[in-house]
Amino acid sequence: MRYLNRAHRVATYCGTAPLALAALIFVSWFVTRRDWLALAGFLLLYAGLASCLAGVIALALAWRKARRSATGPIREILLPLRTTALLLLANVPVAAGMVLAADAIAAQYLIVVFNTVRGEGFSGAHVTAGDCDIDFGYVVPSSVSERFLRAPRDLYTLKFRAIGERMGPIEGEVVALPRQTTITIHGDGTLTSSAVRPITPLELWWSGELDLFHIVTGEAAYWLGQAPCNAP
Repeated sequence: MRYLNRAHRVATYCGTAPLALAALIFVSWFVTRRDWLALAGFLLLYAGLASCLAGVIALALAWRKARRSATGPIREILLPLRTTALLLLANVPVAAGMVLAADAIAAQYLIVVFNTVRGEGFSGAHVTAGDCDIDFGYVVPSSVSERFLRAPRDLYTLKFRAIGERMGPIEGEVVALPRQTTITIHGDGTLTSSAVRPITPLELWWSGELDLFHIVTGEAAYWLGQAPCNAP
């Protein structure tokens, strides 16, 4: 980009820096899910706002200086200034989109059903979390199944029910842990909940367990009031 003067350069940097930092923080948080990155992103909202306001002031100064020193057509001044103005304005929808995306991803709650019983499958497996009813279908013997949902507020317990091939109906309630819970089915028909190693969205995406399209469509249904959660 051709800079008209120093103020124009400053205005361009004020628009570029927040976008670059926001993209870096968002991608790093998406990969690692570190809490300090979420805090950094929150603080960047205010820093980015201040940077954009400074950029607007610098852009006005750049326009004033360019007008005074202009020797050619006015459109030669307007084109680079217009590009910088669009860059500054782009910070608003980009920031809003990242906030909404981070909220949607952070709200995703992972439920894992771990069937430890050899030779025993369970059909009609369902987990109830608040107003959400998640269908796990058939849980094969000695397997792990995962489902995501938008976690309801005040989620304290998870209710599990299924029908074993030999055990018959089993039903129970376990404690819901933060972010993700593993419901383990034992050989005597009892259920326990436990924490699992924190799984990042990137790991699940690579494994095919994280359906981004489902999250987006589920979020739309959630915010439009069509569904209490975005569980399948």
